[in-house]
Amino acid sequence: MDPDQIEYLRHMQRAIATGRSNRHFRLHPRQGREIQKGNMGKVAAACAIWSRGEAHGSAEARQYLSMLDVGNGAGIVRGAEQVWPAYGEAVRDRKLCVGSMALRHLIKSGIRQVVILGAGLDALSVEIAAQTGNSVVSYEVDASTMPYKRRVLEAAGSRAAQHVRCITANLVTAGPGRIASALAREGWDYDRPSLVVAEGISYFIPKQKLAKLLEYFRTRDGSGRIVFEYVRDAGSIFYDRAPIPEEILGMCGSLFGVDRLSRFSDSQALDFVAGGTGRGGKAGVNAALNTGLRTIGPVGMEKARTGSNALFPADDSGWFAVCHGPI
Repeated sequence: MDPDQIEYLRHMQRAIATGRSNRHFRLHPRQGREIQKGNMGKVAAACAIWSRGEAHGSAEARQYLSMLDVGNGAGIVRGAEQVWPAYGEAVRDRKLCVGSMALRHLIKSGIRQVVILGAGLDALSVEIAAQTGNSVVSYEVDASTMPYKRRVLEAAGSRAAQHVRCITANLVTAGPGRIASALAREGWDYDRPSLVVAEGISYFIPKQKLAKLLEYFRTRDGSGRIVFEYVRDAGSIFYDRAPIPEEILGMCGSLFGVDRLSRFSDSQALDFVAGGTGRGGKAGVNAALNTGLRTIGPVGMEKARTGSNALFPADDSGWFAVCHGPI
């Protein structure tokens, strides 16, 4: 295990012992920019370990996933599961929900370009290609995983590799305009509707920057689609579970320089994704619902994957949620 993984585990142990949240943790300056970049890849690897490929059923996706080297995410997985041993179950619920909603919106809308923000090492783009007969182009954006992912996609020999564009851009630090320009250079068409998928990334980006980024994907007629995963705010979670996302996701964010998570109530998420103030007022929520936006909480996600609600019997017992619909 390398030094920054060891430091992460030590911090997790201190957090468990003291109850201190991520705002008390800072990277040592000597860890530097290179470690910061590498840690983003480690978080992506941890998510790949947690997902176990359950969200993707195609042979192409399974082949790609089988070729990944995700060992550098093991330290994060072990540390997070010290905070909550069943954390991987929540991640798998989230991934299946996001993947199924993405495919559902693609099939119903006929959209032919997908933008996946914070794509990491996930196989969603491969699954999309397999399920749509390679008729959709996916533009993946991530900070540090894209060169490696491209190599694995090509080595896997999947036809999907021809329909996936891997774009290296730091969504946390790069301006929204730069990200849109990077997408356009790879062939993304601003004038055509897109399906935008944001999973595992919204909480690490300041809300103001995130709002500006989403503006590049809005359509006048609502013909675009979005699957926006978010972390519910502390007031929406039962008190004994409220610290879990703050500890685990907060400390993941700290590994690459984020010391405050962006979180939403369900009403705030609806208002935000619809282009409103994000405050979640009645008028904003009603406007969002009228466009067709909907949310799915922990109960719905777990039920869809497992057929029961053993871990999340009520929505306030979990933290991941998804807002999806027109944009």
